[in-house]
Amino acid sequence: MKKFIYLLALILFVVETVQAQDKTDYLVGDTHNISGFGGLMTELSAVNNQAILSFGGGGGALIDQRFFIGGYGMGNLVEFSTFSINGHPRLLEMGHGGLWIGYHHNPQKVVHFGGSARVGFGGLAFTNLNGDPIVNDGFFVTTSQLHVEMNVLPFLKLNLSGGYRNIFGLNNDFVDNRDVSSPTLLFGMYFGWFGE
Repeated sequence: MKKFIYLLALILFVVETVQAQDKTDYLVGDTHNISGFGGLMTELSAVNNQAILSFGGGGGALIDQRFFIGGYGMGNLVEFSTFSINGHPRLLEMGHGGLWIGYHHNPQKVVHFGGSARVGFGGLAFTNLNGDPIVNDGFFVTTSQLHVEMNVLPFLKLNLSGGYRNIFGLNNDFVDNRDVSSPTLLFGMYFGWFGE
């Protein structure tokens, strides 16, 4: 009889323990919150040790307010990108775009941190002051960055990112990959649904 009572107590303990465990989360199912976002970006970087200002946009799918995957596009402000090459003034036109993935840590906090990576293709051109092309070249680009982000409203976030842009594949007589690879400072304003 003692064995029966011990066995019954053990069974009840196991059943109660199993029922008290948290619900299992699955990759695919109704436990994930998926929304979207998009916004404007302004980036300060350098080409050939000279500062350039770029503008663009990006957006994507936001999963559980933590992970995101989407795309981006950036282009520099040509009027402020005058370079002296071989003693002649040249304007730089540079743009790139591609895949953008990232992660936000503690996105429910007013101020939180995270990181992202952008991978894409782009092109650059040097023109004379009349806009006539002198050099056209394509490249592959990767940018890794860390960010601090602020929840302003349920549909608005402000973001400040620092990172590094790596350029590969340039082949011209004016600039090489090292001249265009640069630290970056990016300010972003993103709109979407960031609430629970």
